[in-house]
Amino acid sequence: MKPNLLKTICGGIALGMGVAVIATNIANPLSFTSLTNLLGIAVAALGLAFLQK
Repeated sequence: MKPNLLKTICGGIALGMGVAVIATNIANPLSFTSLTNLLGIAVAALGLAFLQK
């Protein structure tokens, strides 16, 4: 897979998770553990995106 494409996909996943956290907090607030899991996935995606050569 091309590095630029992977970076774009991982950035989109991270952005999507951030939006999901905000949207779910407005609609139906989640527990702290659930929010941490969602944001952890976002940080992991950003880590994968920026560790590419």
